[in-house]
Amino acid sequence: DISSIAIDCYGRKWIGYSSSDLDMFFPDSDEPVHFPAANIAGDMIGDIETGPTGDVWIGALNMDWYNSGYLIKGYPTPYIWEGYYSENNPSLSYCMNAIAVDDGGNIWMAGESNEYNGDTVINRLDEDMETWDSFSLPWDDRWVEVNKIVIDSKEQVWFATTNGIAMLAPD
Repeated sequence: DISSIAIDCYGRKWIGYSSSDLDMFFPDSDEPVHFPAANIAGDMIGDIETGPTGDVWIGALNMDWYNSGYLIKGYPTPYIWEGYYSENNPSLSYCMNAIAVDDGGNIWMAGESNEYNGDTVINRLDEDMETWDSFSLPWDDRWVEVNKIVIDSKEQVWFATTNGIAMLAPD
């Protein structure tokens, strides 16, 4: 099953699967470059987002890390994958199924909360990949799932969730 799709600034199409496999298609090509699940990590790809320089961000569920969320950064060439686990940041959602990149290069991510981290938390990783910020949703419900993150032209961050829509204004 296909779980996510993104097109990067080079026109490459990235297709994520619930099996955690990943395919990349170059423009004008029907033959994928295949990345098996073992090369990416995680048990299911929740979302794929691309940055302005061709970086690929993948949100995944990783059962091997105690139901931890897993954020993977892929550099455009060569294909180097770097992981960020919720073990490194305990507030990360256990299943990263929504990612967005803002104009400043910050990575926004969220998913579904669970018993390990309590309320659903929105996470932002700065453009230098050094500072994590966490934000709570406006309602107190442990079992909210964030399905999509969208950033508008005013840099307002919008969240489509199982409890409705929420918005964070820019700093």
